Amino acid sequence: MPGFFAQLKATEGTAARAIELLVLSGVRVGEILKATWSEFDLTEEVWTIPAEHTKAHREHLVPLAKSLVAMLKALPSNREPSALVFRIGRTTLRDALARLVPDATPSLHGYRASFKTWASENSTAARETVEAALGHAIGDKAERAYDRGPRLRKRRVLMDEWETYCLGAR
Repeated sequence: MPGFFAQLKATEGTAARAIELLVLSGVRVGEILKATWSEFDLTEEVWTIPAEHTKAHREHLVPLAKSLVAMLKALPSNREPSALVFRIGRTTLRDALARLVPDATPSLHGYRASFKTWASENSTAARETVEAALGHAIGDKAERAYDRGPRLRKRRVLMDEWETYCLGAR
């Protein structure tokens, strides 16, 4: 991942920045493509994905790594709240990824799997924190009724560790 991420950071263009957000946030492609500026609080470093944009149909808070905040601030945009952050489609993302990794058949969804595998093998974060970062429901219906916190503080630590790993820092 660090080698790929270094190549991604060196690549210009909107699609590369969208893939950067995809990798470092652990969200789904559709959530990236539907993201509007009103969802991002760059001061608090949180992306609030509305329920209608998520697979689970519930709001999902995403702590943003420092490099993502800087990248989002640097994007050319009119910053209208209702404007899409990335005015591109899945095909554009797939094509950009294919250019970045020409000798493989990369999957946009594969970065969520990479994050999950890395977190399971290298992070000290609890399984529930990792699952919450991915926007997954945790436990059965009764457990979810009592455990409603977003684990945002713990997820911020996890996502900062993931950013450090992707950037190749130790």
